[in-house]
Amino acid sequence: MDSVQTVLALYVNNASLRELWDVESLGIREPIENVSKRKAFDEQLKEFHEKLTVLPDDRYDVELPWKLDTSAILPDNKELAL
Repeated sequence: MDSVQTVLALYVNNASLRELWDVESLGIREPIENVSKRKAFDEQLKEFHEKLTVLPDDRYDVELPWKLDTSAILPDNKELAL
């Protein structure tokens, strides 16, 4: 006699139900986020081209990019180092 057996296997991941419906968990980003990143990149590229100079011997000279945010200044760790 032929028998049929139904097997149900579930793969369980440690993701909450809310995370399953969150599009960011799928790698989809909001269009506004993509636009702001693109705008920041374009500004950085423009700044790079403005600071780029060609030297007489056909070499290039450009300044290193620095973040101007002063809130990210690291505290003094002299006592820790000694």
